[in-house]
Amino acid sequence: MGGDWGLVLTSAVVPIYACWMTETPKIYKDYLDDAAPEVAAVVEPVLKQSVAEGEHGVLVTLFPDEAHAEVSKEVPFGQIHVEQR
Repeated sequence: MGGDWGLVLTSAVVPIYACWMTETPKIYKDYLDDAAPEVAAVVEPVLKQSVAEGEHGVLVTLFPDEAHAEVSKEVPFGQIHVEQR
């Protein structure tokens, strides 16, 4: 029979599993449920990034014709700060 086929795991696996284990904050889910579709389309990928990193919240800036979103060190993880411009 063939050689030893033991399972080898590396530290590169840890970041992938870390984002799966972090639960999405309820406020993120609620914001997406209540947001206009065009705003949700901009904000959702940034919320996912925030969850994957697990360190900072999201700053959403709403302009008359568009929305911007970014993970921000100024916003605690699990929170969304919205600014109207």
